[in-house]
Amino acid sequence: ICFLKGTKITLSDGSQKCIDKLTLKDEILTYNIKELSELKNKESISKYESNELIGEFSNSRIRNIWINPTDSYLVINNVLRITKHHLIHFKRNNTYYFNYSENLKIGDELLNIKGEYERVQSIKEVKELTNVYNFELLKDQTYFAENYLVHHYCKLCSGYSNII
Repeated sequence: ICFLKGTKITLSDGSQKCIDKLTLKDEILTYNIKELSELKNKESISKYESNELIGEFSNSRIRNIWINPTDSYLVINNVLRITKHHLIHFKRNNTYYFNYSENLKIGDELLNIKGEYERVQSIKEVKELTNVYNFELLKDQTYFAENYLVHHYCKLCSGYSNII
């Protein structure tokens, strides 16, 4: 339940590293969001909705890295390969959300590494048995995958995972 091998994660120095090559020594670029970064309950985070997004770029070390099997994933804007049950940040009709990627719609907007919102142009589901990767951060709980802001939580994160 997460991201496919090769997904580029932005490090605190602005460089990128494939998710499957990360180590506990890496420092990740995060985005500290007021009223969200301290939440630990997946249900509360998946229902996050706000009329404004107050946050700032930050950084964090990695606490855990794991791998899970999946039988399908989404490809968003032909670049982000993410499982349907992973939390992602998006804006819809000037409202800010964190919700599962399966709830994204064409026209929603994703926050990118430049602090700007990009329209979702395409969403494609791929049915394929493959392994996916994710990691937990020491703080902030959000990071940039393929330049889009995501949360490290998903519905089943660490439930059936193999910690690397």
